[in-house]
Amino acid sequence: MTATDPSPTRADAIMTDTSGPTLEGHPTGYGVSEPPIYRGLSTNFLDALAALAEAPHGGWWRDVLAHPDLILAVRREALDVYHRGASLFRVRYVRGRVVADTHAKYLVRQGQTRVALGEDGAFSIAGKALLWSDYAGPQTLAEMIKAAGNLVGVEKAGVHALVRASTNVIDLEIALAGDDPGEGDEPADAATGSGVAHRTGPRQDRLDAASLEERGNPGEAWLVFHEAKDFSNDALRAAPKRAPGIVAQMGRYRGSIGQNSGGLKYSYPFVCRALVRLDDLRQSVRAHDPAWLNRPQAPLDPLIREVADGTRRLQIECIPRLVVFGYDGAQKAVWEAEAQRLRTQFGLRVYAVGDPTAAKVAAAFRRPADVPLWRPPAPPVPPPATIPLPAGAPDGLSLHFVHGRAGGPVYLCNPGATTLTDVAVESVGVTSNYPGVVHTGTARHAVPEAPAGTGVHVDDCDVMSDGEVLTPYAITATRPDGTRLRATAIIDKGGPPGRFVALSVTDLPPAAAGDAHGGTAGAGAGETDTGADISPPPPATL
Repeated sequence: MTATDPSPTRADAIMTDTSGPTLEGHPTGYGVSEPPIYRGLSTNFLDALAALAEAPHGGWWRDVLAHPDLILAVRREALDVYHRGASLFRVRYVRGRVVADTHAKYLVRQGQTRVALGEDGAFSIAGKALLWSDYAGPQTLAEMIKAAGNLVGVEKAGVHALVRASTNVIDLEIALAGDDPGEGDEPADAATGSGVAHRTGPRQDRLDAASLEERGNPGEAWLVFHEAKDFSNDALRAAPKRAPGIVAQMGRYRGSIGQNSGGLKYSYPFVCRALVRLDDLRQSVRAHDPAWLNRPQAPLDPLIREVADGTRRLQIECIPRLVVFGYDGAQKAVWEAEAQRLRTQFGLRVYAVGDPTAAKVAAAFRRPADVPLWRPPAPPVPPPATIPLPAGAPDGLSLHFVHGRAGGPVYLCNPGATTLTDVAVESVGVTSNYPGVVHTGTARHAVPEAPAGTGVHVDDCDVMSDGEVLTPYAITATRPDGTRLRATAIIDKGGPPGRFVALSVTDLPPAAAGDAHGGTAGAGAGETDTGADISPPPPATL
């Protein structure tokens, strides 16, 4: 969607102080002489809107709050009331008063009959019969909505359906231009896609929606911007050697989001706080309006409230997403080929919806499966336990079973004068034991070093299960001169014969460095279930 830029941008709108915004302490409620944000409503403005909902002259505002098909979009100390992309009202806070205006085209009465043309060239119609001159209650609002619907194309109607089904959407018709995307946020004309008619200026793109999504980190919420296109839009396709128009448009969006990411991150928590207040107000008004009791409105997505109260920090996704809708089953194959080209050749993030009125459209602005979830960092691995070289240890490398046949911790004993490094240990143990079938797994452990004259913890032996099969050990390590060694032992059924088992040591050729069993010993620990009958080889001589 595009629009005309109705005003110059403000480079001073981005605030570098991110210590925490405040809306208090100033007559406007912002705490400073100028609102330091792209978007947000002052506390005083929100209080005035709450008071207006109870005032005798606030009938139009109560009707707006109660109507489930109207969407409230927060601007910079202003509010747009949208239906299918048409801004039915622009609500502002001027000198302590709530002021609203609308476009005359939405005031055209919808129940008119044919009008006679006189001989003098005059149409026989009175002004009041043509336009609403006074707000006369819900009927006026209903006709304004109908007038807007007559001007809206399929794309705006489809976007409205998608947004209405998505409780995590927090903004729509978003202008991003220059340094201040909030400065030029005049309501877009739903019929033409342009801004206020008397304004002129360079072309300004408007993203269709912004939503919040969760990516696994309980302390974060991501702000994601979306451009929605009907399948019939020519910008989605082009000749094989040309780029579709949507590619350049999404590139502009990506640049603008990145350029303004600091201000957006600072500003949108204010938007969430305003939306929470407005939602509470809407629910209160609707609870006392019998006309809407049978049409409950879905509550805000919890993410909005969590960003509003600071439970989650806001993060900005700089790569916008393309949402395509409006194709049927017969057109699906055509679209899938076009979508594949947009993804692979041009790197766009594309989400296909199909019918915007279908039940699944609630996922249109949700996190796609190809966006990875955050995973908490792995806790630091504590260094392996070491003990002084046990009494009675053999002269060469050995395994020390602390409790002998009873199992327990297993230590690699290094009686030498030098430290071994990059120690990798593999052992095979039982993972499950069913009648007639024994399942085993390979455990891998990495140890940074085996200091001289010590024993280092490398495994744990469970004689009750591991004693059912032979347990081979294979260990690789690096000497101080850089050469590698391989040490092996096989523990017979029933567990070790005593507290120490000597290891058979051989040198590894350079090509086999890091290879304990003819494969990679690997860092860290893991198990691989073989799921096979065990036919053990004869035990090695130790």
